[in-house]
Amino acid sequence: MLSKNYIYHPNKKINKLLLKLFTLHPNEIDLSLKRIEMLLENVGNPHLNLPKVIHIAGTNGKGSTATIIYELQKKFGKTVHLYRSPHLILFNERIHVSNKEISNSYLEEILKRILIANKSNPITFFEITTAAAFLAFSENFADLVILEVGLGGRFDATNIIRKKEVAIITAIGKDHTEYLGSNLSQITKEKSWIILKDSLLICSKQHQSVKKMVIETAIKQNCKSYIYGRDWHIKNKILFFDDLRINLSKLSLIGDHQLYNAGCAIIACKKTNFFNFNSNKVLNTIADIEWLGRLHKIKGKVAKKYSECDIWIDSAHNELGFRVLKNWVKSKHFLNLSIIVSIGIKKDYKKILLQIVDMKPSFICFIKEVNFNSHNPEILKNETDKLQIRSNIFEDLSSAIDYSCNLKKKYIKNNILVTGSIALLGELLSEDLRTN
Repeated sequence: MLSKNYIYHPNKKINKLLLKLFTLHPNEIDLSLKRIEMLLENVGNPHLNLPKVIHIAGTNGKGSTATIIYELQKKFGKTVHLYRSPHLILFNERIHVSNKEISNSYLEEILKRILIANKSNPITFFEITTAAAFLAFSENFADLVILEVGLGGRFDATNIIRKKEVAIITAIGKDHTEYLGSNLSQITKEKSWIILKDSLLICSKQHQSVKKMVIETAIKQNCKSYIYGRDWHIKNKILFFDDLRINLSKLSLIGDHQLYNAGCAIIACKKTNFFNFNSNKVLNTIADIEWLGRLHKIKGKVAKKYSECDIWIDSAHNELGFRVLKNWVKSKHFLNLSIIVSIGIKKDYKKILLQIVDMKPSFICFIKEVNFNSHNPEILKNETDKLQIRSNIFEDLSSAIDYSCNLKKKYIKNNILVTGSIALLGELLSEDLRTN
């Protein structure tokens, strides 16, 4: 669960509003759509007045897939609304209205209106901010809306939308088991609720049992479906789909997992016929996409301060994400790698630490001060001690980077990987991107 510090906004009025919304969070959460349904009715049901919707669910890859679709649609001249979460640095990142990140003035306005309409009723932070996004979208023109599921699918606030052009299922793994179920079948069932009757379905590369369930849902819902391994595939970084052969080797997003996200996005754009598809334009667009926090090397203020080191960041926060990250780390053959990590309180830290240990780091830094509820670093250190990996606990991110950069080996470049939570990455990026 996020802390109040994470939703801090430098605009005092917006910060006050976000904190007020945060305090409305129910003591006990019953998974349902009743709260957001009632709130939306109080503001005139804006969710019923939206253009065509592309809805994305999955454990990992939702944000990347949404971003790729967003950039492709804009490049081809379309006007798009985008809703995604969580944010890295500023809450505004979550809501893009008519091709632009929402302005402070408009954000303040819709938060005020949605707060008044809610009448102090208990509601989750995600539900009330989703309602705010729908309100903004309904008041502005767009050709389509891209929605990223927050958690699960069936009772996610975004699933109040009951008319969709496309449903996309990205990679599914075990996460949020306290809400979605303890096994892949239960989790897949929850996420598959975004698949509506007679819509278009695109499914990424999946575990065989997940794939089977998604296909069964598509048949039941009479969906036209495009399933990885059956209708499309990627080989040697080339996307094969229908008569398309698109070379994804210049995709700016790093890691093989991003190839599958790009595949989902490209097929969604191709099959919705929102624009005249042009392969060369697609290639140029995917080569220029920027998506902060997704496996990249920082290049700003912090990077210059620690120029003798390469500092990488990645938003891995669950076992599946760390498994993907591990595969990338192994492909780089780092000779000197320090990992700075904090793990969310509801994540399976033992399984995550096994993935981290398999990366063969020289040292692991655990952080005390983070903007979300995390596992006690003492517990994490005890576990790495059992696994015979060198580690220590640091008060904050800055001291961990200082220490890691001094762990230099002669003639060997020192690499530092910061991971484990969006909030931790946001803290680093906000400093790295600062200009004064």
